[in-house]
Parts: sequence; C-alpha cells; structure tokens
Amino acid sequence: MGHHKVKRNEFRLENGAKVSIEYWVNATKIYVAAFDTAGHQISRAAYHADVEDAAELSPELQESLVGSLANALEYELINHPELSIRSR
Repeated sequence: MGHHKVKRNEFRLENGAKVSIEYWVNATKIYVAAFDTAGHQISRAAYHADVEDAAELSPELQESLVGSLANALEYELINHPELSIRSR
C-alpha cells in the first residue's frame, strides 16, 4: 500500500519498546497504526474511519478523527498489549 505516513506521537511500552503512532489519509479514509523504531507496523490492526464524501473531510474533522483513533490505539497498546501487538 503506497501512502505517506505522518508521525503523531511517540511513547514507550511497559517493556521499554519505543512506539510511534502514525496516520495516513486517502480521499475518504483515515488510518492509524503503531510502528516500531525500524518502521515496521507492530499493531495487529490499523484503525480507520471513513466519510462518504471527500469534501466532508475538513482539516478539523481529520484532526478530530486522527486524535480519536490514535487515543483508542494507544490505550489498547498500553492496557492490552497481548491482544494489540503483533507477535514476531
């Protein structure tokens, strides 16, 4: 999948691993996932939201959706790592 990822924030998991939450956008969809320092996706899933019409995806709505998705993903990574983090 070709997309330009934007780093939203970084934090450390309980085991000390550094994680970054990144997002990317296409015309009607926003995706959020967690990545390790090597750039590999570590979250089992990419969270996403979509709107029906690209014109609806204003910068304000995009920021709100990214924040909501990122907060939910970060919560799951911290509180349920056994369910949320890909095993190697």
